[in-house]
Amino acid sequence: MATTYYTTDAIVKARLNEIATGTLTDSNIQDNIEMAEGMIDCVMRTSFKTTFDATKHGLIREAATSLATFMCLVHDAETNFNSASSAALTADLLWSSSDRALSILADQNVVTYLQGL
Repeated sequence: MATTYYTTDAIVKARLNEIATGTLTDSNIQDNIEMAEGMIDCVMRTSFKTTFDATKHGLIREAATSLATFMCLVHDAETNFNSASSAALTADLLWSSSDRALSILADQNVVTYLQGL
């Protein structure tokens, strides 16, 4: 069975390139995606890897993309920002987006609903 990811390195890379420049490779980005997805599966207490559909499960995709992008920014020492305050603001916004999505996905009623789609 092929592995399905909640987001892709292309999506995360596009979001990263909108924010700053860095030196992460596709492999580095994929590692961060896998960490983010592991956290999401833990929060939901289940996995959607076999049934994931980006059209139906957009909240999961957004959570994975925001969290993976946050992890990439935090773990890439070569990320170039215009200023330290810009870096802090960007990281804060990405974390806030991730935290909100994770909070929603922690609700078992939401997970049950997503499973029924």
